[in-house]
Amino acid sequence: MNLLDLEPKYADYQIAMRRLFHTCPEASTKEFQTAKLIRAELDKMSIPWRECGMPTGTLATIKGARPGRTIILRGDSDGLEVTEKTCLEYASKNEGFMHACGHDCHISMLLTAGKILNDLRDRLSGTVVLCFQPAEEVGKGAAAMIADRTADIAVTDVPLENYDITVFATVAVNGAAAPMRTYYLSRTADGDNHAVADDFLLCCKTFK
Repeated sequence: MNLLDLEPKYADYQIAMRRLFHTCPEASTKEFQTAKLIRAELDKMSIPWRECGMPTGTLATIKGARPGRTIILRGDSDGLEVTEKTCLEYASKNEGFMHACGHDCHISMLLTAGKILNDLRDRLSGTVVLCFQPAEEVGKGAAAMIADRTADIAVTDVPLENYDITVFATVAVNGAAAPMRTYYLSRTADGDNHAVADDFLLCCKTFK
């Protein structure tokens, strides 16, 4: 079984997780229920994790059977102070808060990546660290996690202190599985920021 075989296997899981987390957006630095749910899922997968940076920050580690590089896959976990009016069955249950910036997707993607990589652990060379970062919207989560530097961050080939690892890290996993070991670092940007346009075009050209 390879990476492509496992994608459809966990498609329903990713959708279910995205909808679950969409129901419970929380304020930056106060993502306590979110962190509890994330850690419960990691426990079900038997993936070790630790608190990092602040009580709602989580680092999980998947060690491959063979030696190799260490990379980080990062996703944000906080919601926005927005009132949801979608009337969807999985709409926000926390009055005045909504996952309107896609962080529910970040969490579900990261957990699904954890399932896939965990299934491939015996064939994995190196280590993958899953970084569930809180407080992205207020600019505090990344700094706190970087300040909490222990071995699992310090030895990474993709250093947190220089760049933000974004969703492009998902592309990096696909690249690392191919003969050409390609890694991408992206500058930090949010929804209305065009700073990462060149990074995005570079990925598109490489993986088209």
